[in-house]
Amino acid sequence: MSHTFQRLFLVAALFGCIGVHATDGDLDPSFGSGGKVRLTVDPFNQPTGATLVATDVVVQPDGKILLAGYAAASDSEWIVIRLNEDGSYDNTFGIGQNGIAYFYVFGPADNQATSIALRPNGKIVVGGTINDSNTGLVTAVAIQLNSNGSLDSTWGNNGAVYFTPVAGDATRTRAIVLDTVDPYALGTLYLVGQYTHGGNFPCNHFFYGGISVDGKTRVSNDYGASDACTVNESATSVAVQPGTGNIIVGGFSAFASGASRCTAISTVILPSPVFSAAHLYTPWGTNGVTSFTVAGAPIPNDYCDATTVTAGGSTFLAGRGTMAIGSNTYQAAILGWLDANGAVVKFGLGPEPALIAFDYHAHTPLIANDANTVNKLIVQPYGSLLLPAGYNNDPHYVLPFTGDDFAVGRFSVSSGNGLNPDPAFNNGTGAIFDWGSYFNGPNNIYVSNERVQSEAFDPQGRLILVGYSADPAGGTDIAIARLKPFDGIFKSSFEAPSY
Repeated sequence: MSHTFQRLFLVAALFGCIGVHATDGDLDPSFGSGGKVRLTVDPFNQPTGATLVATDVVVQPDGKILLAGYAAASDSEWIVIRLNEDGSYDNTFGIGQNGIAYFYVFGPADNQATSIALRPNGKIVVGGTINDSNTGLVTAVAIQLNSNGSLDSTWGNNGAVYFTPVAGDATRTRAIVLDTVDPYALGTLYLVGQYTHGGNFPCNHFFYGGISVDGKTRVSNDYGASDACTVNESATSVAVQPGTGNIIVGGFSAFASGASRCTAISTVILPSPVFSAAHLYTPWGTNGVTSFTVAGAPIPNDYCDATTVTAGGSTFLAGRGTMAIGSNTYQAAILGWLDANGAVVKFGLGPEPALIAFDYHAHTPLIANDANTVNKLIVQPYGSLLLPAGYNNDPHYVLPFTGDDFAVGRFSVSSGNGLNPDPAFNNGTGAIFDWGSYFNGPNNIYVSNERVQSEAFDPQGRLILVGYSADPAGGTDIAIARLKPFDGIFKSSFEAPSY
């Protein structure tokens, strides 16, 4: 990929509401209520005040929307939801034919589905973590469902594959991806997350693994990217690199001081009954690893939660980082750029411009106490455009007020000129929307908390954003928004599952 110019489309949860029209970025009124859908605790098997979160989304070729997530109160459960194109529940899906399938209904709040993928034959793969309150075992798991939401008993061990750790240790899933580019591994499932080594000196490491197409063979490994044992290290995202077939794993690691940095590793994962392997690809980066921090903070605290790889093999990572503004701090959304060989592409901004920091509101200068992040990245089919999703919390609009709202914005990026708002998108500002706010009497503030966790295009070229929204009765509801079809950048960007 050329390093001279790239264009980015940024999707995030922003604070506030600005009534500005955008050619691309308007809500689609044919979806739900004015382009938005809120799924409340009823009909889920949880009491009022429970936490409902959609963690990931994929769209079928017929336009139906599949969500993965969790519902949690005293106990928690995986949930997989299918909605019709208009945002209503699909009553052909789930055991109760109410659009919802439940799995692993036990354990504390980290018993949750975190990622979802769709095979060309309609089978649905879901990755997550189970926390068995009876045994205390914390395990990374992948399950495969039939198109109607029932477990596919022919896959794995009666529909599931477990990455069970040794006694006292734990494995957790953060993301999965199906291989659609390597002709020798098509349909292989890759799973990444965190491996916790227990004992007297606990350490958290990057965890990565693979599962064969039939679910009968699995392989995994872990890697300690930090220079000391730490609770602050995890793989968070995964993508397959075209050309090499290597698996690029993004996440964050730590210094001995406790400061954190964005980290990516390149891996070879072969879940084959004949020859299995899971190890670093050492020619990439420095012995298979690249770490970097954003300039502007006395002690770096950078966390990358999203990774995407372009058709040319370049890698973009994004997340959040801490910036210093006088005596105050600022949580910036951050973007890092690696070439096909894992070398950092400099943005040309400051003494250590390995990562670039930005505010979704495009404040100049940056405003102290803001909070921004990126949770998801999508790469355009030709590799020249990106869609990050996340949130912004800006305390400087209407006080007393606090919270995060969904929003969209578009930026351009180049290796020489950094990141700039695209004036062709809503005059270079964010088009912002939320699910409403409510008054929190005890704290004397208005609350509006919505965050985008993931995103996907549908066959009509409409962008779907999923996450959660605060419920006035307590807890959170699943929040979903759909934008009108794009006329410009990202027009007709849906890709049907194929390999």
